[in-house]
Amino acid sequence: MDDDDVESFDAVIQCNECAEMTSHWLLVAPRVIPCKRWNDAWRAANGSIFGMFGDDCVFRASGWDEMVEHAFARYPDGIALVYGPDGFRNQAHASHPFLSRQWTDALGGATVEFFSQDWNDTWMNYLGDAVGRRHYIPELRIQHLHPDDPSLGVPEDDTYRQNRERCVRDRNAERYASTEMQQLREQDVARLRAVMR
Repeated sequence: MDDDDVESFDAVIQCNECAEMTSHWLLVAPRVIPCKRWNDAWRAANGSIFGMFGDDCVFRASGWDEMVEHAFARYPDGIALVYGPDGFRNQAHASHPFLSRQWTDALGGATVEFFSQDWNDTWMNYLGDAVGRRHYIPELRIQHLHPDDPSLGVPEDDTYRQNRERCVRDRNAERYASTEMQQLREQDVARLRAVMR
């Protein structure tokens, strides 16, 4: 959680159930790009499944954790990218997937840090497709409250505006398409295939 997000911090502090969740912890720090924060959390975690989510995601499916565990159980090697409809891109793109410990250990982290904003989800989708392990669960509804979807009525706040500007300024789309990044993606594909059975 960003250290300037007073409203969310207060909500967590006031949540009685949160105090009882010994398997969860809250990282409060200055705002950085999500991929860096996800990797910070991955390094501190000891679980077998990681969710790549932000504060703009709302879990709408009851029993979502069991659905995710059941999906990963289908792959004895644990290599899969598991996701459900987000109400925005749905089956076409896993913007906030679950990854296994085996996946993240094979790649040395939860996600790449090559881009100042966005594109790491596109990277993960590419890997999932390349190894044939993008696993979509239609009932796993986790809504992505993104301002790019006008039907949601979500206003674009400073965080979204700064993220969009940074993505354009740093030419992340061009960087993703570069020969260097294509080669690095193929190396990641090879790392995943090396641990697949």
